[in-house]
Amino acid sequence: MYKTILLILFPIIIFAQVQFIPISCDYASFHSSDSLTYLEIYVSTFQGSIQYNKDESGVYTGSFKNTLVLSDNSGSIDTLIHNYKNSFNDTLSAYKYNQLIDVFTLEVPYGSYTAKVEILDNTSLKKGEYLFKINTITPKDGLFLSDVELCNKIGMDTSKSLYYKNGLKVVPNPRRVYDLLQPMLYFYVELNNLSFQSAQQNNYEFSYAITTISGDTVKTRKPLIKGIAGPKLVEMGALNVMALSNDNYKIVVKAKDIKTNKEATKHARFQVYKPSAEREKGQQNCQ
Repeated sequence: MYKTILLILFPIIIFAQVQFIPISCDYASFHSSDSLTYLEIYVSTFQGSIQYNKDESGVYTGSFKNTLVLSDNSGSIDTLIHNYKNSFNDTLSAYKYNQLIDVFTLEVPYGSYTAKVEILDNTSLKKGEYLFKINTITPKDGLFLSDVELCNKIGMDTSKSLYYKNGLKVVPNPRRVYDLLQPMLYFYVELNNLSFQSAQQNNYEFSYAITTISGDTVKTRKPLIKGIAGPKLVEMGALNVMALSNDNYKIVVKAKDIKTNKEATKHARFQVYKPSAEREKGQQNCQ
């Protein structure tokens, strides 16, 4: 069975004739129960890496398969496979810089894992592979946070699409790169074990900042005081990062339960990329 996958437009890159498919991967873990974490693994590749064939009616069609193998110290514990098929009526050159973004979801015990993601182009039989370590969150007494998910976009979702989470369409950014065509950094995080009481109004404080990798603050949003509407709440935000110079940064989110005085902090790394005029001109001349 084929699934539907989202196309995200990204900056112009030069595609060489390679025998492998470059992919990017990321993950985020969330609280599910006292013993299980809800784990999401994000995968992306450029559409130009997939071979599309044109039929007599002028429609371009390509298909590929994403496979996730999750392992712990005892060996493989789960394998998931997603099949995708894409068709469009325009020229391939208009689409090859779009990004295909996939999401694998599963529940596993809290802990450390190894993930291997493989993509297979069903037409050219070219493959790509990405191997990485996963360290999930750990539940705590009192307030604790999920991982911070970096995103390309967040909005309302009533269709329960591939990117659906808590009534939202949360489109991840596995590359963790923000640029002139994706200037807005979106993030999603869940707050757990807040001191919710239906008969009494309790509050929490939430803030976030952008820092350098070494920890110097370059951009902040002042703390907001909000009412605790339940023991688990969602926070999200968006900010334009194009005023930052080309470099690697961290977004640092912080929450404080005012009743218990418990604080929790999480961060996620990202990159700002703004090609120089000379470099951009050279890339366009190579098209």
